[in-house]
Amino acid sequence: MAVPDVISVRFKGFIKTLKDAEVRPAKGLNYLKQDDQLQNILVPVTPHSEYQSLYCWFNCLDYQQKNSGKVVFGWAIWHTKRNTLLAQHHAVWQSNTGQYLDVTPNELSIKEILFLPDNRAPFDYKGLRAPFSFEQDKNGTAVWVTSEGATVSFFSVQTLSLSKKNFQTLGKFDCLKQFNYGNKIKGAESDTIRYPKV
Repeated sequence: MAVPDVISVRFKGFIKTLKDAEVRPAKGLNYLKQDDQLQNILVPVTPHSEYQSLYCWFNCLDYQQKNSGKVVFGWAIWHTKRNTLLAQHHAVWQSNTGQYLDVTPNELSIKEILFLPDNRAPFDYKGLRAPFSFEQDKNGTAVWVTSEGATVSFFSVQTLSLSKKNFQTLGKFDCLKQFNYGNKIKGAESDTIRYPKV
């Protein structure tokens, strides 16, 4: 994956489609007050050794509680190896002076990401719910994609399925103790826990 060409007609069409989509907070959550709503921003990546890749929501919350500022939700925008454009739900940190920083390590070792803040798409820390990713092929066909790869034609939110190891990792974040994730794994019969249990 790579940062897409932001001046291409294809990219502009992709961003317009995402902006026009009926994205909304998960049930029980509110629209957020965020700066730079739906504006393309190149955000420097400064991974911190205590954080893990794929834990952006939790890394940013922890960083915010240690350094002030705020967590900003939105979309990391990518041009994939399959020649699709992908908007992956993501979180970055914003300082009190407005500077953005991606504190989450990434497997690509890139120095900056293209980020689109979106106050319509917060992460649900209590219910562990996240918006699907949005992907569009070179012909303009767009779909919403789950973390497992299933696709739908409309915006949706998924409840994360986490392993005991994932919950143990979350238990290491002081900022998450209020959500009692550690209690969710006690008595679990399998290595994968769907939270909340349904």
